[in-house]
Order: sequence, then C-alpha cells, then structure tokens
Amino acid sequence: MRNWLNHLHMAGYGSINTERDYIYKLRRFCNQTELSPLKIIEVARKDIKKFENDIIANWWLHREKAGENRHYIVEKYAVLRLFLRYHDILLTTKIKKERRPRRTLMSKTDLRNLVDLSSPKLKSMLLFMRDSGLGPTDMLSCRYKLIKKDYETNTLPITLSLTRIKTKEPLITFLGAESIAALRTWLEYRERRLGRKLKDEDLLFPVGVTTNKTMTYAGFYDLFSKARNKAGLVDMDPYDLRRYFISQLSVAGMNAEMVEYLVGHSLGANNSYLLPSIEQLRNEYFKHYSAITFEVQLNGTKVAKIEEEVEQLRKENEELKQERKLAIGRLDAIEETVKRIKEKNDLLE
Repeated sequence: MRNWLNHLHMAGYGSINTERDYIYKLRRFCNQTELSPLKIIEVARKDIKKFENDIIANWWLHREKAGENRHYIVEKYAVLRLFLRYHDILLTTKIKKERRPRRTLMSKTDLRNLVDLSSPKLKSMLLFMRDSGLGPTDMLSCRYKLIKKDYETNTLPITLSLTRIKTKEPLITFLGAESIAALRTWLEYRERRLGRKLKDEDLLFPVGVTTNKTMTYAGFYDLFSKARNKAGLVDMDPYDLRRYFISQLSVAGMNAEMVEYLVGHSLGANNSYLLPSIEQLRNEYFKHYSAITFEVQLNGTKVAKIEEEVEQLRKENEELKQERKLAIGRLDAIEETVKRIKEKNDLLE
C-alpha cells in the first residue's frame, strides 16, 4: 500500500488529502467485498475475467441495491483500477463517470445565511476562506505567525504569505475587514480559554479551543455540513467559497492574472514572469473587496472618495511614524546628556 501511494505521489496524482481519499475508497471496497488488498491481487492475478464477472459485478449490484450513488461507486472502481494497474493487473472493463451538472455560483445571500447560522469559530473559518480564496486544507494549516504582524498593528488588509500545500507554490493573498473582525472575536475567546496570548506556532483553527492539534478536512467538513444543512443549502461544498472568491473578483473586473495569482493557480507560459509586488496586489484587492464582502456596495464616486481618504490617512500615519522616530532620537539624546551631567557631578563631589 505504501509503495502504491508513493507511486501515486511521484506520478502527480495530488495532495495528501487525495491519497487519504484513495485509501478510504479502497478500504471501503475491501470491507464491502470482504477481501484484503493482498487477496484482491491474488484473485485478480489468478483469473481476471472471473474477478470482474463475479466479484466486481456482484459488488456493483449490491451497492446499487443499497442505494449508493453511482458516482461514488464509479470512483471506488477507478481507485481499484489504479491499485491493480500498479501491480501489473489490468481490468478490461472501463466505466466512464457521469458528468455532473454545472454547479450554480453561491450567492451572497446563501453565504450570509450560512455564516449567520455558524458558531463563532466556523464563522471565522468561512469568512477567512471567503476573503482569502484559500481552500480548506491551506486554511486549516495557518498559524498565528502568519497574521501576527498585521493583526497586532491593526493593518488592513492583513497580508497572508504562505506556500500552497497541494502545489508547493508560494501564495500571497489577503484578509479584509469582515473576516478580521470575526477572526478577532474567535482568537480573543481562544486566548481567554488558554489563559495566555497566542504564540507564533499556535494554529488559528485547531481541533477544539485549547488544543494545538491540526483539524482534518473531515473534521471541518462535519462542522460545515451541519451549518449548511441548517441553512437549507445541502448542495453547497466547502470549495464553493474558493469558487465564490474567484468568480466575484473576476465579475467585478479584477485583472484575471491577478485573481489567478491570489489563489495560487499556475499562470502558464505567457504569464510565468508575472510577479506583482505585495503593494500592487494589496491595492487591487482593496479596490475590489466590495465584490466579495456582505457590506452594501458603494458607487464609483464614493469608492474613489473613500480610497482617497484612506490614502491620506496612510500618508499621515507614515508622517507620524517619522515624527515618533525623531522624538525617540531626541529623547535618547536628552537621556545621554543627563547621564553625562550626573557623571560630572559625581566627579566634582
């Protein structure tokens, strides 16, 4: 099994979550046929036709009678094919997956209903994904050090600079005002329960409240599905938040390459040299943030006026920082002078 999984990883079949999914599907097939992986290889190698006509055909029939979705039966069969092919056993029957109908884009109303019915922790997680475009696995791996500097200085938006788990590619994205507010509520509650300030290596969204154990995708999906069912959104998937991020920014007119860069997608040969600065990304994100937020969208004139005011506040903030540095320098000089005067007085005495 381990050699097979290593082979899949080297062949580029996806992330750790994909490997876990394959293990789960193969285990389900083994349980349902009451055959171990070694027994499957032995029987299939001995007589492939009998294996297909008896074991697989009967298994398929029983799964359909049990009411299992055909899509999931086909997925398990596809994993079995991969497993046997690695051991040089080729199944002759090929079954195509049924094409799923095109999913409709999650609306702001649907997402808001879901968030309103969520616990403070899940609300923070959902808005974190909505504002950043991160998938569940990347979101669950985020630690406090990722947001510490901007979070503690109340910088808006918060810059997230990380490596995407699936592709191992660097990724830069942001968190807006709504997700920061929800995150602050959750983290302050967590700090009260822990009885201390968060440390760099503390996970933002661990299992429970006081642990630092990484939550699995299955654990997150369980929380998500409960809130989703309450909201009557049974077809909604956690990855719909990532699709929402991409779709809303694209429809709002954000540069397509910028959107792809924010979510960590490969840009292709034509745009492989696109390396926007963090400031350029931040400005573009801030400009289009109203497309993904729940707040009422403002017209172009109001947005331009607000952006102008924000820019003025940034300049004033920089000026105050410079003045503070000068004041600290003058204070240090005064303290040094006082120290020398005291030393002279001590000598005279």
